[in-house]
Amino acid sequence: MLTPIKFMECLNGFQKSAVARTAVELEVFTHIARGRDTVERIAAATQAAPRGIRILLDGLTVLDLIVKDGHRYRLTKESAVFLDRESPDYIGGTVGFQHTPFLYSAFSQFTDAVRKGGAAVSEEGTM
Repeated sequence: MLTPIKFMECLNGFQKSAVARTAVELEVFTHIARGRDTVERIAAATQAAPRGIRILLDGLTVLDLIVKDGHRYRLTKESAVFLDRESPDYIGGTVGFQHTPFLYSAFSQFTDAVRKGGAAVSEEGTM
């Protein structure tokens, strides 16, 4: 059966990465690992609005990065290993170079770069 799902997943990549980046920046995975597993506890720990945290947690649940069980959240096995800041296998630090303003700017101009025969990122900066 034909489906546009691969293309739609490409288009949703920006939103997915924004959700993951925000969770890492607010250390949501680490808070959940330490028992702060409700909207209220995570909001207090991150000094964020409960409504915003609820939206973020719903997004993480949809992305299968956490699991919702009633009013509590828990990490998946992968999130526990790779996204808890205290894990020896933590990879959340990759956000720092994967989501730089430079790269955002470069890839926001990718269509122009293709038209001109250049690259999104060049030695001189963005195209």
